[in-house]
Amino acid sequence: MKTNVIALVGKGACVLALSVFLASCGGNKSENITTNKDEPAWVNNVQAAKDYAKSPVVAVGSAKLLDGNLNYATNQATMQARIQIAQTISTKLEQAIKDMAQSDGLKISENSLQAAKQKVEATLQKSEMIVRWTDKTTTPPTLYVLVSMDKDMYEQALKGGAQVLNIDADKARKLSETVDEMLR
Repeated sequence: MKTNVIALVGKGACVLALSVFLASCGGNKSENITTNKDEPAWVNNVQAAKDYAKSPVVAVGSAKLLDGNLNYATNQATMQARIQIAQTISTKLEQAIKDMAQSDGLKISENSLQAAKQKVEATLQKSEMIVRWTDKTTTPPTLYVLVSMDKDMYEQALKGGAQVLNIDADKARKLSETVDEMLR
């Protein structure tokens, strides 16, 4: 059991290091991208996207609009955004679980952690596209979509993850609060 916790913490350190590296490579998205004067604020600004969607969990996906096939580009961009949401929530859930394991002595096996992440990701399919916008100044045009998950669905995803982990209500609430704090 002790080995599982150590392995879990070791893997968490690797995930955290990779996340920090990727975030540092990305820089400030709004500074690196030249914007179109007609571009909505939500395309390159996470807070504007959250405000527009009235949701704490959002992502923007993009796809080239090839041969005028709007449905295909919309599906591709929406799928890309949903993957971003799933990765973000799963990473934050995993980090919150690891933080609880260290502070509260919570022991969770790697299998339980994977099952919790899968449960969360399954619930994330209930996210929805809020709006789309096409940048016609690019060749070919680029379609952007804003995808969000409402707060109730998000909380349901976290509760589902906590149920799989088989933790008590207080720890589940603490886990939910920890993830909420990480998303701010």
